[in-house]
Amino acid sequence: MTTNYQTISTSDEVGDIKCPFIRMVQPNTQNLWTFSGDLSANGTGWLMSFLFSFYISVAQLGWWKALTGHAPDIYRLDQVAGVSHSDLFTKYLNGTTDRVIAARDSDGMITLQDLVRIKKWIVEQEGIEKMEQSSKMETGLVFLGAGGDLETQQVPANDVLDLLNATRPSGEIVVNIERMVKCDMKMVWA
Repeated sequence: MTTNYQTISTSDEVGDIKCPFIRMVQPNTQNLWTFSGDLSANGTGWLMSFLFSFYISVAQLGWWKALTGHAPDIYRLDQVAGVSHSDLFTKYLNGTTDRVIAARDSDGMITLQDLVRIKKWIVEQEGIEKMEQSSKMETGLVFLGAGGDLETQQVPANDVLDLLNATRPSGEIVVNIERMVKCDMKMVWA
């Protein structure tokens, strides 16, 4: 079971989208509702999609534009306080890929805690002393976005790599507020 993964290209517009989930979905940015709808149609709960989209629109464009339905700028997500963080899985994609492959078991699965360990390695590479909550949320989003099972705390390694490479994973994507909270409670960072 070997799949070759290469670092994503950042030379085109799609490569400039730093969030792997947004890069995979490539939501319509015509307005806030189409943007949220595209996220929702691709596995995130509608409420979570809308709240996330609205928050980013307010942060980027101001209250008036968000209230009148302007979609977020997906190429500037790294400039939104409370959402952006420098310790991205995709920033260290080659090392992340190596660690995902090394962590997978004989069934091709990795655990939620494996993703936590990989994230901690990325934080170390960045020289960050205190990890931001948004970085921890990214770990949960990658786990759930790749079809992670909260009961077994396992996810197919290839689906994680697919998501990180902006390819739709084979498993079902179900990301909502309740599952993100449960995922957050299961991750051990100490």
